[in-house]
Amino acid sequence: MADDTGTIEREIFIALPPEELFRYLVEPSLMARWIGLSHDLDPQPGGRFRVEVSSGNIASGRFVEVLPPRRVAFTWGWENQDGDLSLLPPGASLVEIDLKAKDSGTLLRLRHCRLPADLAARHGARWSFYLANLQEKAATRENACNHLASGASSMATKTIQQSATIAALPMAVYEMLMDSKKHAALSGEPASIGRDIGGSFTAWGTHISGFNLALRPGHKIVQAWRALDWPPDHYSIATFEFKAVDGGTRLDFTQIGVPAHRFEGHCRGWTETYWTPMKEILERGSTSATTRANVEAARQRIATGNL
Repeated sequence: MADDTGTIEREIFIALPPEELFRYLVEPSLMARWIGLSHDLDPQPGGRFRVEVSSGNIASGRFVEVLPPRRVAFTWGWENQDGDLSLLPPGASLVEIDLKAKDSGTLLRLRHCRLPADLAARHGARWSFYLANLQEKAATRENACNHLASGASSMATKTIQQSATIAALPMAVYEMLMDSKKHAALSGEPASIGRDIGGSFTAWGTHISGFNLALRPGHKIVQAWRALDWPPDHYSIATFEFKAVDGGTRLDFTQIGVPAHRFEGHCRGWTETYWTPMKEILERGSTSATTRANVEAARQRIATGNL
């Protein structure tokens, strides 16, 4: 429906659970399946939202709320300076999307407010079209599994959030993760890292695997990431962000969708076998005896399955 204050609302049922459907709202590779030609998304409060909805028509704003897997809100306006769309400049309106579990899927409610009255009906028609497209593309669970498989969607998961400050330039920290030889130096185990969006990677031999979802060299890495002992076809989303600060680089790490029973182990693993050896290699040129002992202990846990 639309009202005379420039607000439109839509409601639709989609046959995916909220945990899976949420990814279609914040991950470029999945959003591309239902709306837009190109996507620059930084899904955190204040982060960029920029989507080329159709050729030459770019909607941009900022994320306001990101509450997985229940709610996302972002400002919205058009970079176009010609025609009616110029009435709605970047960030001038607000889009709110709420997800509520219902039966075996999700009830999606969209509210788009602060629209110029002359553009409300036009936006309403386009949202109806795009949400129907989302319903069609997301309804087949196989489509989601081909990109971010979640065969264990009922499994309890947790989110890891960690930060580290490293006395090196952001690009040097980025390369420790994206260069195969440098990545392998962290553990002493083979690593093969694809450097393109969509490229696959393995690390710690074949214990860790996945593929790249978004890459901004020196700034950000987003990957679909899994460990060999996880349920088949279950991927988490790992995001690495690099920011230049006094004294080096601040690395902010978030990993959503980690199986709950492996949460503590992976928290320890990131700290002991990634951030610490990375910091020592970049700052000192080699790892300490304590770090080498921690890495060897992790290697033994993997070898014996005592994770």
